[in-house]
Amino acid sequence: RARSEAEHLLGYLNDDFATELEGFGRLGLVLDLGQKELDYYKSLPAALQTTDTIRSAALAKVRYGIALQLQAHLPEAERTLSEAVQALKQLRAGGDDSERTAIGLSLGLGALGDVADRQGKGGLALPMESEAVLRPYYEAPGASVPVRRAYALMGESLGTYEGMDGYESLERAKQAFASLGARDLTDVQAAADY
Repeated sequence: RARSEAEHLLGYLNDDFATELEGFGRLGLVLDLGQKELDYYKSLPAALQTTDTIRSAALAKVRYGIALQLQAHLPEAERTLSEAVQALKQLRAGGDDSERTAIGLSLGLGALGDVADRQGKGGLALPMESEAVLRPYYEAPGASVPVRRAYALMGESLGTYEGMDGYESLERAKQAFASLGARDLTDVQAAADY
């Protein structure tokens, strides 16, 4: 139980808190926190590796890969994100249809698509897959805030990559941001992205 609570704290520090730090341009600190979380998961003995631990480690890699991508460490970001996406796809193939896994996979695919584009290996395949992974969760009645936020970000990214054909994706992203409070400014981050 204590280990589970510690892992949740690590996840908070590298998810919610890291998002706040990114907004202040503290990507170096985000990378440091991410590396510490990855080191923790690498140090766990095989006997302590569970599906939850594998998922948490893959989600940590997604967050760390995104921080690397934002700092233009593209080869390392590509490697880290590819490992994360592979692990999350394996979990889904094994029957894990959890929201956390879907969000992580979608964000990982989207970031990997951005890395590929920035390396001149562009294309729509990864952003389209990213949006497709999350769409059923977003369209389900009572979609959670994390699902709506991730869907908005992925829809915005997809719409950008689609260029002149991206109107529909961008409109869905705007609707998702609006559902978070972008229009009435109850969610400042959503309003900024809107």
